[in-house]
Amino acid sequence: MAGASSGRDAAVDIARGLAIFYVVAVWHGNDYFGKLWSNPATRLLTSCALGYFFCVSAALVSRRLAPFRNRDDVKSFLKRRFRLYPEYLLALVLLWALNQIDKKSALAGLFALNPLIDRPLRTLWFVAALFFFQATVPALMWKTGDPKRILPRALLVFAALFAAHRFLGLVDVRLLYYWPVFAAGLLLDRDGGELRLPPAWTALPALFCAVVEIGGIAPFAELVLPVRDAFYAFAGASLLPWLVRAIRPASARSALAKFGLVSSGVYLYHRITIDLGLRILPQDALPLPVAILWVALLGVGVSALFGIGVERLRVRLDRPIAKEAK
Repeated sequence: MAGASSGRDAAVDIARGLAIFYVVAVWHGNDYFGKLWSNPATRLLTSCALGYFFCVSAALVSRRLAPFRNRDDVKSFLKRRFRLYPEYLLALVLLWALNQIDKKSALAGLFALNPLIDRPLRTLWFVAALFFFQATVPALMWKTGDPKRILPRALLVFAALFAAHRFLGLVDVRLLYYWPVFAAGLLLDRDGGELRLPPAWTALPALFCAVVEIGGIAPFAELVLPVRDAFYAFAGASLLPWLVRAIRPASARSALAKFGLVSSGVYLYHRITIDLGLRILPQDALPLPVAILWVALLGVGVSALFGIGVERLRVRLDRPIAKEAK
């Protein structure tokens, strides 16, 4: 644990930091260096990283969460869960101002509708998807905390998403393969005890898929791809905590945990800072190793500092004005 005073789990911060750093540095790094790292292995690891992110988000949301009894419970929950919205909104406006997303995508993004209507949103797509997933929690737990009752509701949501995607041409297919791992995080952590994630054996189907795909044994049919990526998402949720336990020494764990604390800022703002930096110093004016270092410093360092500043401003604005006792 991070300590009783902080109330944070250092292992979660480390794993989340690793997942987000990988997505930013490798997966989105492809956007800046001509798909330099694009291959089946990096796509696999991206699904793993985001699978952990969605699963642990559901687990942390649901721990010790009482069933919803009335509208006030729902309003209170959503207010807490959407605290990230102002920072998301700022990133959305900046992406639109920099012409990285079009007007229709930006307008849909105001209501986090892009995953549901299959509109691109760059990096913010995954934040919008998380908003949607968390908004379903009150319906899943309406007047019940029993996993046996939550599971049929989760299956009903999946069926509705599948039908909208298959028959209406709506809903980004990625919702279909991240929803099961989010629902798993919700179901596993209903007892309010120690944080629980999918067991290691749930990674076995992903291992089989990886051998088939990376080994070039056989291509996957298009209809099978969502199932494959759902398996990869479960592999990330189950295996990343094992990787975190193996990290030594303590100083490395401490540094990674600190990065985990600012990783949301890195994720939200890295594309913005890189875009601005490349306008100042284009990457084609630099040797490739120097360009990679330049982009890395902008994407991770500057966006982390920017995220910290925005977070502190939000906390200050949220803080109730203390009244004098006199």
